[in-house]
Amino acid sequence: MLNEDATQYVPGTLVWAKMASYPWFPAEIFDSQSSDIPKDVHEDKHKDSVALVYFFSAQGSSAAGRSWKWVTAQQVCRLGVNKEDDKVLYRAKLARSAGMVKNVRAAYVEACRSGGIEPLAP
Repeated sequence: MLNEDATQYVPGTLVWAKMASYPWFPAEIFDSQSSDIPKDVHEDKHKDSVALVYFFSAQGSSAAGRSWKWVTAQQVCRLGVNKEDDKVLYRAKLARSAGMVKNVRAAYVEACRSGGIEPLAP
């Protein structure tokens, strides 16, 4: 599941991405050459970054509540490819609050909807 080669992902690939002090969260690989990316996001890129992700939001597919982050290969794994991996990450209780668990689950449903994937049952 982890330590996948994120460089193989093309823009639009659905992934779980991990940021420090946050649970694994649904995101999509974004085209790093896109003019839609804010300047400060480009400035945040580190030498070990392999992909740019755009996190899904619990508020739906609009840009509101979505954020960008450069990730390393250890911070990303595919979403919707292996249902067992999805189940582990979807049900993980790594969040400190019930609100964050709710946000992860809502973002997961939105990611599945975006990718035409049947989501896991709650």
